Amino acid sequence: MIRKSRKNTLVFLAIALAFTLVPTPTWAANPAADFRAGRIIDNEVFTNKDAMNPQQIQAFLNSKVPICDNGGTRSSELGGGTRAQYGAAHGNPIPFTCLKEYWQNPTTGQDNYGGKAIPAGGRPAAQLIWDYAQQFTINPQVLIVTLQKENGMVTDEWPFAKQYREAMGFGCPDNTAPGAPACDPSYGSFSAQIYQAARHFRGYMDNKPGWFVPYTPGTRYIAWSPTSSCGGANVNIENSATAALYSYTPYQPNRASLNAGYGTGDGCSSYGNRNFWNYFTDWFGRTTLDCSSSEVPYAEVMRSYNPQNYKHFYTAYVCEVNAMGRAGFAHEGTAFYQTNGASPYAVVVHRLYNPSTQLHLWATTQQEINAATQLGGYRYEGVAFYAVKPEVPGHVPVHRLYNPQTYQHIWLTTQGEINSAMQFSGYRYEGVAFYAAPPPR
Repeated sequence: MIRKSRKNTLVFLAIALAFTLVPTPTWAANPAADFRAGRIIDNEVFTNKDAMNPQQIQAFLNSKVPICDNGGTRSSELGGGTRAQYGAAHGNPIPFTCLKEYWQNPTTGQDNYGGKAIPAGGRPAAQLIWDYAQQFTINPQVLIVTLQKENGMVTDEWPFAKQYREAMGFGCPDNTAPGAPACDPSYGSFSAQIYQAARHFRGYMDNKPGWFVPYTPGTRYIAWSPTSSCGGANVNIENSATAALYSYTPYQPNRASLNAGYGTGDGCSSYGNRNFWNYFTDWFGRTTLDCSSSEVPYAEVMRSYNPQNYKHFYTAYVCEVNAMGRAGFAHEGTAFYQTNGASPYAVVVHRLYNPSTQLHLWATTQQEINAATQLGGYRYEGVAFYAVKPEVPGHVPVHRLYNPQTYQHIWLTTQGEINSAMQFSGYRYEGVAFYAAPPPR
């Protein structure tokens, strides 16, 4: 159902709508099984500002509403005759203007809604989404999904002007005094809504000094809904991106909510973070960079590189290569080959992750794992692949280097790459980390 009112919505501290029922697409995943309350989305995905360019955003918006019902000729899903008749009866006469064709001047707030001319200095919605994604280093897909879960705008064929003023649910508390405005008028434009949402996502992630940041990583009690008698449960918030989502929408879905897909749960259900995860997963793929237990590792250990932050990532799982691609990493090919884990010479290469620096580390000894987790702020992520140590004849040495300027490690097999990393990129040689299997013949 297309929502033209603020029914079934909740807010937190007058900042953002907490949960919203919006048009229901076909459900593709299993939310009850796959949704993780403590890790709704990974930092690398949440902050991938280059996930889409303005043209790709525009094409996506076009695809969600191929034909806009500007004249309101179709029957209203809310009753009251046609959409035009419903709009006229509720203070929003035709023509309607869909998101894909909406323009606004972010300085003056002037727009082209309702058939008006594009204002001087106007920018299309797709461009505004991209602009603020770049300014605050937030994935534009995050902003698109938030638009949908808050106001259903991405798929709405006949949005009201009010939906643009309240697009991200920012500054719109439901529990206002009788006669008081439903939303803070100082945020009452589409560009202001996108700007404030992106700004707050970044501020929450950074735990910005002087800000009230409701949730940070760690074990936190999160309610099922605003109804205090419904209670809640502790959640181990694993990263700052998930903490930002809870700070913006402060409830977790209960079992009834998850079991309902996009539908209605029970009297204690909330839907905001559930719908965020649903839409992101259905529209853009996985929100996390790990693989399911059914994924089969490759013999190759593949390397990806992010030119924006100079990070490298190593994995034997194609799903992780693809996921890192969504996080801005370019696939560089095979770095080396892992050995058979059943070999008597095999050694486990463990992967760790630091949520503060967003760096990964690959280690082979318990001593190094202990030092990284106890002193370096790393969290253990599990077995990455198998190598050999000490040397076995015919195997390839994998050398480790460290950059004291960026605090990053890199693992290389050729002298040419080692020389280049040391001479041009500031790396220091640390020695042989382990030995990789020889390339297959």
